[in-house]
Amino acid sequence: MQIVQANRDGQGKWGIVYKTAKETKRLYIAKHHGCKTTSWCDDELPLKPLHSVYSKSSLERRLKAEKCEMCGMTGEKLEFHHVNKVKNLKGRVLWEQMMLAKRRKTLAVCESYHNTIHFN
Repeated sequence: MQIVQANRDGQGKWGIVYKTAKETKRLYIAKHHGCKTTSWCDDELPLKPLHSVYSKSSLERRLKAEKCEMCGMTGEKLEFHHVNKVKNLKGRVLWEQMMLAKRRKTLAVCESYHNTIHFN
């Protein structure tokens, strides 16, 4: 409560004061405890984080496809081949060319193709 009292703006709201290059601003803090007892809340929370939580990533889509990105085989266990940096790839072998074309550091491949990558 001491922090809230020290950072009130005089209109019933409170927030952290910070300085920018041009002016002094106040970052208002959401009051979640006030929203429990009323049917409305005057603090609006951005919806952007909620959308990113429920959107599927490229990795999830590639796993769900259950298809080897090199040979196209389906129904086999997938493994991900990962490289440190795309710029370190030379493009000498087919899997390097595929990663360079897709501009990805990971490649979803079947177990047999993954063994081919590592042992050849």
